[in-house]
Amino acid sequence: MRILVVYYITSEARLQTEWADGFAAGARRLSDDNETHWYNLAVDGPDQIDARRNYDFVLAKSNWGWHVDRFVRRELAGTAVRRGIAISGSARLPSAKRARFYDVLFYETDWYRPYVESHPRVYHAFGVNTDIMNPSVQQAEKQYDWMTVGAFQSHKRQWLILNKPGKKLAVGDVGEADPDILRQLRAGGVEIHDYVSQERLATLYGQARYVYVPATLHGGGERALMEAQACGTPVAIEPDNPKLAELLARPEPWSHHYYGDQLAKGISAAMEAPGRTRLARTQDWLLEKIPDRRAAATRLAGLRERMGKQR
Repeated sequence: MRILVVYYITSEARLQTEWADGFAAGARRLSDDNETHWYNLAVDGPDQIDARRNYDFVLAKSNWGWHVDRFVRRELAGTAVRRGIAISGSARLPSAKRARFYDVLFYETDWYRPYVESHPRVYHAFGVNTDIMNPSVQQAEKQYDWMTVGAFQSHKRQWLILNKPGKKLAVGDVGEADPDILRQLRAGGVEIHDYVSQERLATLYGQARYVYVPATLHGGGERALMEAQACGTPVAIEPDNPKLAELLARPEPWSHHYYGDQLAKGISAAMEAPGRTRLARTQDWLLEKIPDRRAAATRLAGLRERMGKQR
């Protein structure tokens, strides 16, 4: 079977470093039994893809309404090609009908499962690259008392690390950072590291006494929490985030082996399900021509937030 994995990475630093996080490592396990191809929507030219003709299954790594979701819908609406979405983030489904554009949904946390249960094929799929993130990175001599990882954006709340004692480190994508947050952290004496490879990040986890994930409920942080746990570094979160509290209570994080196995199970179920009739494909195509109010509202809110920061 020919599988296409569609994702979106823009950072120059990321483009120069192999993408080796839990999703990438898990999805690459699909190559054991399938022919897999990868398409970075941010940089790969359109001549490198023909999702309608060349693939049996298309896997989107995306939040609802994001670049990848919108691209896959444009490419595959009205076709018989099977597809699934590995849901990133915590946005709710656009609608039950629009969610069924995908033959299978992959979700990351039990907290999110109630939002997807209306779909006929739902699989949990999440994990970290335990070939890289594991206790072997632990170092006796710690370089940092507190470390935080994530995009330098308001929903990550990295400035809260300023309340922690000792030497502090923040790791994130400087090229796409909110400059006010960077200035605040630097003024507070926090050491800033730009995006780094998974190997370097694992080393930093091993050099920290504690990892702090102060993200809001909808601010992500799941991967950083599990990576730190896999490396054996204690993690602290804020009390207003039940999603991260759920993960923190787990005895151990899921591995990329589990991630890949779950993706394989979901894809097999999608391929075995009855195909779309001609009428269903037409309805599929027509539905994608109708603007989705919830997705549009989310994009508008994000635009307003960005414009407000530029004033």
